[in-house]
Amino acid sequence: MTRSVLIFLCLSFFLAPMPVTYGEDLKEFIEDVNSAWTNRNYAGIMSNINARLTVDTNDVLALGLKMNYYLWADLNTSNAHAAARSFSNAVHQSQRQDLFPLANNFVSVVMNVDETNSYTSAQRDKLHSMFPDMFPSIVEQVSFYAMFCRTNAPPEE
Repeated sequence: MTRSVLIFLCLSFFLAPMPVTYGEDLKEFIEDVNSAWTNRNYAGIMSNINARLTVDTNDVLALGLKMNYYLWADLNTSNAHAAARSFSNAVHQSQRQDLFPLANNFVSVVMNVDETNSYTSAQRDKLHSMFPDMFPSIVEQVSFYAMFCRTNAPPEE
């Protein structure tokens, strides 16, 4: 069983109250992002993130992964900061005040990296050795997304 599937199964209890489409879409998205990371296909990671954002420009999962993509894969701190602001805006526009502190923590991790001091490709390679089968931060971002969607899911009829 791949690590992506294990992550999905571990998070499934968060997804149970959501419509099935969230779970299926989420599983495929996780697998695609993790596969691209494993194969060092950085353009593929961004392609998957952008495809998700074309459906919903405020998708907090895609925005959260985007800020981490720029920080850890693309090594572009300036873009990471811009993506962190987009993530923060999307969460704060949702009126989910219970999630503001956690979202702010995610953003502060990214914003605390100075724009003139991006990570190096050697540090990215070290991340690959630490996370060979899954994109860094994907577990945290999927967990956050599950909490976000669980209470924002459309009411059951």
